[in-house]
Amino acid sequence: MQSFTVEREEELFIEVKTTNRGKYQPFYITDNELAYSLQWNQQYCLYRVYDFKNEARLFRLQGAVEQYVHLQAKNYKASFN
Repeated sequence: MQSFTVEREEELFIEVKTTNRGKYQPFYITDNELAYSLQWNQQYCLYRVYDFKNEARLFRLQGAVEQYVHLQAKNYKASFN
């Protein structure tokens, strides 16, 4: 599904991250999702849905995700030379 801004009819790229806990509960984001938010920062929006189980709420982070959150590496790719 494609989305766009109503004002300028520009393409809008939306990512949704959901948790059952509070507003500031950590969530996972992949390297590709992070890179996409940087590459398309003028058109990228992350919708953060929280407290999904009880009373779902959301807020929006527009642009590069790294400007809003502290990123901590959790996975590493191990390869042989």
